[in-house]
Amino acid sequence: MKFLTLHPAANSFLFTT
Repeated sequence: MKFLTLHPAANSFLFTT
């Protein structure tokens, strides 16, 4: 997921969900 690099906060959100 490239979103993780764009959003450090969303990184945890995307991984957890």
